[in-house]
Amino acid sequence: MVTALNHRSLEIARREGQAELLLELMASAWGRVDQADATRVHQAEVADLVRWGRMLMAGGSAMSVFREERARDRALREIPERFPDLPEYRHARLRSADCHRLEQWLERLPTATSADGVFALTCGDRLEDQGYERWSKQRLGGLPSWVLGRLEAAELDTLEEWAIALTTEPSLETRDSTVGLPAARTTPRRPARGWSP
Repeated sequence: MVTALNHRSLEIARREGQAELLLELMASAWGRVDQADATRVHQAEVADLVRWGRMLMAGGSAMSVFREERARDRALREIPERFPDLPEYRHARLRSADCHRLEQWLERLPTATSADGVFALTCGDRLEDQGYERWSKQRLGGLPSWVLGRLEAAELDTLEEWAIALTTEPSLETRDSTVGLPAARTTPRRPARGWSP
C-alpha cells in the first residue's frame, strides 16, 4: 500500500512539474499565459501536457495550442445557453467531439433556430443523432452509396420514419417501396456485404 501511494505521489509530482515547465515555456514564447489556459495546464493529464508542449515547440500560438479546448469550452457554454433544454446525449457529444466538429457547431449556432440546426445539418450528423448509422452497420453491414444521396436530402422527420420502418423491413428492396428510398436502380449493382438482394 505504501509503495502504491508513493508511486501515485511521484506521478502527481511529475505531472505538476511538467505543468510548471510547460507554463514557463509558454510564458517565454508568448509573453504571458492567460488565467484560463494556466488553469487548463494545471488540471491537464500528462498526455495533454506532452501534446501541448510539442505544439508549442513547433511554433504554435496560444490560439493554435489550445484550439480544441477553447472550442470545447465555448461550445459547452454557448450552445446550452442558447438551447437550455438540450438532452444529455447532446451534452455528451459536446464533451467528446473533436475540434473540427465543435467549430462546425459553433459556426451554425448564430443562425440556428433549434438544437437540430446546430447538431444535425448534415446527413452524417442526422444519422448519428438518431443512432441510425451505427445501427445500420450492425444490422445491414452499412449503407450503399446510392442511398446516401437520398438520406442527405431527407428532412429529419423523414429520417425518423425510415429508421422506424427499417426495424421491420427485411431487405433494402422492400424498403424501397415502403419507406420511400430510391426505387431499384437501372444500372447493375455490385453485391454489398450484409445487404440482402
